[in-house]
Amino acid sequence: MTELVRSVAVCAEENFCPDIPDVLFAIDACRKVANIAGAMALIRKLFWIAVFLISTLAFVVLFEKGTNNFPENFVKQAKDFREFAEGYLKPDASKGKDKKATP
Repeated sequence: MTELVRSVAVCAEENFCPDIPDVLFAIDACRKVANIAGAMALIRKLFWIAVFLISTLAFVVLFEKGTNNFPENFVKQAKDFREFAEGYLKPDASKGKDKKATP
């Protein structure tokens, strides 16, 4: 498989395919390699975002509540954050009703 990838890379750079007899097969292989690389980049980025969010939450718990009973405090802080995010993202219908028209 690695030989195929190398020969496809050579084909893409030099515009000739000495190792692969069918040029259409080489083009298809180039597209498959590019799709796999794009998918892996997306997975890698999502992984690092998740690591960042979890570590940020852990530091918030450590600084606000200390090291005593860390797992329980972590769960409480995660619930508080979820409630905050849900409240922030939901439109509040009561805001429009309480406003009075000023002359």
